[in-house]
Amino acid sequence: LGAVTGGFLWSSLTYKIGRRGVLICSTLICLTCYTLVFLTLPFDAATTPETRAQDTPLFPSNIYLALLAAFLEGLGDGGFNVSLISTLGALYESNPAPAFAVFKFVQGILATAAFLYCGVLLLPFQLLLLGVTCVVGSVVFCVLDGVQDRQVDSSQGEEEEDVEPINA
Repeated sequence: LGAVTGGFLWSSLTYKIGRRGVLICSTLICLTCYTLVFLTLPFDAATTPETRAQDTPLFPSNIYLALLAAFLEGLGDGGFNVSLISTLGALYESNPAPAFAVFKFVQGILATAAFLYCGVLLLPFQLLLLGVTCVVGSVVFCVLDGVQDRQVDSSQGEEEEDVEPINA
């Protein structure tokens, strides 16, 4: 539900606040989700039942908070997808298939890695890893998107300088 809502919401907001604005909002939403999960789920919730020590969460678990965290994660993920897909579509406008293939390949490899470590790594470390990569990835995206915008602006400025004014 959150990802579908996020897809519609963020795609309409991209024209108003830009890809970087969408990505920054998505980052804040995801970090809020990670905080909710950290506070309301036991630290060993993601480990296998054989190694679980039945930790208690910092705050009592609540189905409504869990649903809110799931919705927020979907909403944030929808914003990331809208930003990344629109950027790939803009950068590789003439031949987008290879760019999307590489994107989905890397996404699949990382999902496989997360699947493999999730039963071993305690929840706080997983959330820390998610938070750090979320922030680092967002900063790198914003920097590279800004560089790309400056290159587009400078190339458009050069094209305008090359055009001779027509005198009637």
